[in-house]
Amino acid sequence: MNTVSLFDELLEELGTQSLARLDLNIFNTSSYEAYMESTKLTTNMQKATQQHGNNPNGFGQLYETLEVGKENISNAYNKNKNRSFTTDELAEISKVFKGENIDLYKKETILANYSDEEIKNLTNNVNLDNLTKTNHTIVDTVTLNEKGEIAKTEQLKAVNDSIFGKEYNRYFEAIKNGNLDYIKLIKKLTKGRKKK
Repeated sequence: MNTVSLFDELLEELGTQSLARLDLNIFNTSSYEAYMESTKLTTNMQKATQQHGNNPNGFGQLYETLEVGKENISNAYNKNKNRSFTTDELAEISKVFKGENIDLYKKETILANYSDEEIKNLTNNVNLDNLTKTNHTIVDTVTLNEKGEIAKTEQLKAVNDSIFGKEYNRYFEAIKNGNLDYIKLIKKLTKGRKKK
């Protein structure tokens, strides 16, 4: 009798498909870390979808989660020790470590994705003091090098229009002031687009 649950089979298949979509050879032994990162991406996307799936403005959170996951898969596969996180995830990790009140599903996702040592090290990393905030107003994602130093910070925007309007000036000011490294854009698809 097969004792593997359907959920476990689905999770494994999602991880395999994630690697295949990124053109990573799943039969290469160096792919193990990339496979583990793809599993994290799967659980983080499930969490983000549960939390933001019905929100018409939730696309931004899904975009952040997907970009961080893709970057971590690629870094792991290429043996680059940099790891990326959303600032929301860093805030959740900190809350779990400190025993603060946090949604059970978020807590379980953090505990499934990170060891106790990783949770402790991320929470105690002084480089992240101002970045472990839910809905950070400037930074969406943080990439750490293997020493725990900040390699880059990014603001991810899903936009329908230009980012050169007044509402986006704060991000350019943050870059100018050294509080942000990059702005990454994706054109948000809208309902009712004209067919060609």
